[in-house]
Amino acid sequence: MAVVLMVIGILIGGIIKGSQLINNTQMKMVITDLGGFDSAIKQFKSVYNYYPGDFPSATARIRGCTGANNCRDGNGNNIMGAPESQAIVDQTGNAMPQGETSQAWKHMVLADMISGVDGAANPSNPLTGSTHPECPLGGAYSIYHRQGVHGISIKGCPNSSTCNIGVVEVSRVQELDLLMDGAANPRFGQIIGQFGGCDYAGETYDLDGGPCYVLYQLSY
Repeated sequence: MAVVLMVIGILIGGIIKGSQLINNTQMKMVITDLGGFDSAIKQFKSVYNYYPGDFPSATARIRGCTGANNCRDGNGNNIMGAPESQAIVDQTGNAMPQGETSQAWKHMVLADMISGVDGAANPSNPLTGSTHPECPLGGAYSIYHRQGVHGISIKGCPNSSTCNIGVVEVSRVQELDLLMDGAANPRFGQIIGQFGGCDYAGETYDLDGGPCYVLYQLSY
């Protein structure tokens, strides 16, 4: 019996360590993804003088940005997506200017600045891993513009307002917040948490709450 209990203990310990390793790897991947997207957006603007998606000469200057690849020009107003007066909860699809948030991924991948999306995918049918990059913690990365701030969200799926839902477990959002901001506060910093356990009344995470909707705020 003692031997059996010892074997079970070893197995449980191995499972826990394996789970921790997977979690750490996924967290590192998310941090790398967010930093990479941040850098790619800045690089795109440095090269073309416009944000991806908002670029009004994309079809003329980016190779492969054609109607056949569902690639379109932006309106050049220095906003990825719609201004606040026209914005919907989550901006995607082909309707402009909301569609600039989907076109941003397309512009960057066709300009060889990111990977993880299909340069020919149709934004009118937004899909994780196709029109929008997949997040290792679940769901998809999406670009947004709200209250004068650009950012990248992690949400259930890259579909209109119907997918403005939490998908990342609150404990993992708290961990991501600590790693990226140095403090666990869902209200302030570069990492913002909403819904579920991130909508706690105070400036702390409710670890008994449900999954969160994550916002990574860009500094421009």
